[in-house]
Amino acid sequence: MNEFFKFIFNFDIVDQHLRPEWIKLYDFLFIDNTIIANLQKNSELYSDLISTIFTKAQGFNIVAKPVITKREADTDETDRVEEVVPVRKVITVPEPFNLTKPKPKLFKEPIQMVSQFVMKEKPKSHEYYNKVNLDKIEQQRKDRLNIIKNVLIISLLKNNISLIYF
Repeated sequence: MNEFFKFIFNFDIVDQHLRPEWIKLYDFLFIDNTIIANLQKNSELYSDLISTIFTKAQGFNIVAKPVITKREADTDETDRVEEVVPVRKVITVPEPFNLTKPKPKLFKEPIQMVSQFVMKEKPKSHEYYNKVNLDKIEQQRKDRLNIIKNVLIISLLKNNISLIYF
């Protein structure tokens, strides 16, 4: 904020850099007669305000502490002289936190698992399929088909149905 005030109240910068840019947007009479003239007219008033804001912001606020001293010649309390002694405000200095240091984490040793692979016994059907070949399977299929045909023929003959399609 202080840098902004320093910038805006530096009239060389205002005339060289800000005025041409402001004239692009606003009427030059308004800029010259209203804005820049008021800045120049009130610059002394603003300088006091800026200096107090700067001192408060930076922490260099000077606190006036009256010190009463007596004159050596006079002991009457009415003749006291007040002197104002500026006292600088104490600036807070940050200190690091007193945090406890974390303890290193101890990890438990992993449990060792014995890897044993147990296979089941081969099923008995497995032995059957190893002994059978395709010719044998085809022969069994034909045998079952013949048995079915024979049973069907016998049942049709009992019912006196003619067998045209067989």
